[in-house]
Amino acid sequence: MSKLEPPPAPEPSGEAAGQTSYRAVLLSALVCPGLGQVALGEPFKGWLLVVASLAAAVGVAAKVSLDATRLLPRLVADPSLDELLRFWGDLRQASGPVFVGGTVVLAGLWFYSVLDALKASVKPPRDPRC
Repeated sequence: MSKLEPPPAPEPSGEAAGQTSYRAVLLSALVCPGLGQVALGEPFKGWLLVVASLAAAVGVAAKVSLDATRLLPRLVADPSLDELLRFWGDLRQASGPVFVGGTVVLAGLWFYSVLDALKASVKPPRDPRC
């Protein structure tokens, strides 16, 4: 090789142009919404999604826990099947709207995070003229 020749082109890796890296998609889908964005170099968007997801999950868990704690003494005093069914019905009535709303928010954050990570991780095919 003479000094005027360009160095040989590097071998394409597993993430060559026209292929998709599913690492970010899997992070967002299976670990926590937003981690795929962090892995793709979008830290603000990623951490915002992580915090929003955790806040929604903690909010729902806190509401259900507080309502269950408020209703539990009645069940402990009379641990019959009728009282258990009444407990679950009262808990569903007290926490139902927050539970459903939180689940919708979490599902929306999850879908957005996964689709955004998928869109950002797809590399367009290389132009053969380059």
